[in-house]
Formats: sequence, C-alpha cells, structure tokens
Amino acid sequence: MKFLSSYGFIVYALKKSVQFIVADSVTFLFDSVFIWCVSVTIAFSLSRFTLMPVVAIYILVQMGDMIKCLIGFILVKKGVWLQNIVAN
Repeated sequence: MKFLSSYGFIVYALKKSVQFIVADSVTFLFDSVFIWCVSVTIAFSLSRFTLMPVVAIYILVQMGDMIKCLIGFILVKKGVWLQNIVAN
C-alpha cells in the first residue's frame, strides 16, 4: 500500500512539474517573440528610416511594450495565463 501512495505522489509531482514548465515556456516564448517581432522591428524602422534622436526611439520602443502589457492583461483576465497554484 505504501508503494501505491508513493507512486501516486510521484505521478502527481511530475504532472505539476510539467504544467509549470509549460507555463514558463509560454511566458518565455511570449516575451521573446514579442521582442523580436515588435520591439526590434520598431527600433530598426525608426533608426533607419527617420531622423529621430536615440532618446525618442527608445521612448517609442518602450511605448510599444504597452501592447505586450495589454495582451498579458487580457490573457490574465480570460484565465489563460493565470493559475492558482495554492488551491491546487
């Protein structure tokens, strides 16, 4: 009987570990893909095709991160990105 309870705990722990790894992977991909697709594109376009000073380009790139904040807020509100690890 002790073996079964130990086996159940190991399966439970592995299942939870995989869930956390997947959640962290989604966060990592969300951040890195956004940076390469949005932030780098904005910075490159503004630096090559305008005569804006570096400080203005920096401010505009940082304002582009507000899009990421909005998407993250929507995902949290929908419950897609948020997990209550205390209740589980």
